Amino acid sequence: MLVTRTNLNDLAYFLAIARHRNFRLAGLELGVSASAASHALKSFEERAGVRLINRTNRSVTLTSAGKALEQSVSGSFSTSALRSKASISFVPLLAARSASTRWSMR
Repeated sequence: MLVTRTNLNDLAYFLAIARHRNFRLAGLELGVSASAASHALKSFEERAGVRLINRTNRSVTLTSAGKALEQSVSGSFSTSALRSKASISFVPLLAARSASTRWSMR
């Protein structure tokens, strides 16, 4: 399978929903609404051709396919694993144009 940004986003949404068993909490983690998380998961399930989550008004449970997917990818996508691999940090530099020009010329 070719790994694309869409595939990675799909897995991130799925794992957040699977971890919290709640669309609202998963949405808060991902910075989106519960509805957006639900729609993203539904699209992923349609593209994959398999149901991953059973939804009711009061509960979210994983199907057997959802459990298998969660077990196979959860270690690779853990927050701590991603943080340890992200070693690049950014420092914003705000300065007037003349000051930044003089600083970069030194």
